[in-house]
Amino acid sequence: MPETKICSKCKQPKPLYDFYKLPQSKDGYSYTCYDCRHKRYLENKDKIRAYQKTRMGKACRTANNNNQRAKFLGIPDRITSRDWLRILEKANGQCYHCKRIAGEDNLTLDHLYPLFKGGTNTPDNIVASCAPCNHSKGAKLPHNWEPSH
Repeated sequence: MPETKICSKCKQPKPLYDFYKLPQSKDGYSYTCYDCRHKRYLENKDKIRAYQKTRMGKACRTANNNNQRAKFLGIPDRITSRDWLRILEKANGQCYHCKRIAGEDNLTLDHLYPLFKGGTNTPDNIVASCAPCNHSKGAKLPHNWEPSH
């Protein structure tokens, strides 16, 4: 039988597979069980969705998605939502590559030197680019690519 853990919310002993893995915790698992986390989400769903539409909420999602992709590729570097917001502020709504004004909501996170080609996942290797430039650049190095629009 698997080990058990007491959920900090419902105070019930539950098997470890009822908890999310959380490497930074002492035992490697979350403090609350799946059921309690899901219940908390349902109670706060409107607040969570409203936050996700804010500037900071969008920045958190962008940074987290990027960090997960980098981790999958074995790259330990991480950026924060504040790093991404600083990059967006520096861009001032303008695409790094084609210099067109796209607006902050239409800029995407782009690694100058692609992660696939040994680039880092750090703010000095990340720029804000419009979607057409980011997609056409793909995993090309900056000196092997020019914007086509």
